[in-house]
Amino acid sequence: MTREELLQGVSVLTLPDSFWRSYGIPAHMPFAGTAEHPLTHKLEEIAVNQAFHTLTQRQQMAVLAHEMGHIRANHPKFIRDMRWECEADDYAVSLGYKEEMIQVLSMYNTDEAKFRIAAMRGGK
Repeated sequence: MTREELLQGVSVLTLPDSFWRSYGIPAHMPFAGTAEHPLTHKLEEIAVNQAFHTLTQRQQMAVLAHEMGHIRANHPKFIRDMRWECEADDYAVSLGYKEEMIQVLSMYNTDEAKFRIAAMRGGK
């Protein structure tokens, strides 16, 4: 699958590190998130930071596939729910990006990342 086929017309925007810092995201950590249309409130863009571009091509595709999982499932933007994160992970895994998702999540030393990795490895 190409990046264009994966994204199905969804835009990917690189936002400055100052934007991400305001959300507590360190500049050196690759990060992506969905953005919603201000009128329809539908998720329709993926925003990434500069560090995202240091990932390998397959790692980038895994992260984008995860974000597309949120968009396809129409998950709410500002509500974090571990079930939704795992659903989005499952979408990336279904497209063949399990190892890359684990590699990216392993960069984060958080309980959430460890839980999601365990879930992908079948330890739900």
